[in-house]
Amino acid sequence: MEYELDPYDSIAFAIVETAGCEIFVTRNKKNIKNIKTKMYGAKPEELLD
Repeated sequence: MEYELDPYDSIAFAIVETAGCEIFVTRNKKNIKNIKTKMYGAKPEELLD
């Protein structure tokens, strides 16, 4: 599957995906949109209570 991620984001996403994580935490709205078919993307403040 192709994602429109820059090289550094691609490395981070590959690590998260390989580790079996369910959530990708980032402030980058474009990344959240691009990975939504594969896993849940969220901004840090969305996960804090």
